[in-house]
Amino acid sequence: EQSTLSITRLQATIRDAPGVLGQVCTVIGEAGGNIVGLNMHHRQGDFFDVDVDVEVRDARHLTLIAAALRACPPVETVERAKG
Repeated sequence: EQSTLSITRLQATIRDAPGVLGQVCTVIGEAGGNIVGLNMHHRQGDFFDVDVDVEVRDARHLTLIAAALRACPPVETVERAKG
């Protein structure tokens, strides 16, 4: 049976350092999420704000991906985009 995928935007603040974006993408992929969009904006200091559009199976899958990202040391914050 084909599960229904929905696209959810996560907003993350990550440290600006070599390889960090790759780590974030790897964490999402290892958690079974498919990245369908990515937008980075520089902010104050040594951080980037990143909007990541991810295909997820359900709310539990989204929670798993967000938790995996929070466990990644260069990731400061992760939240689901409002709206």
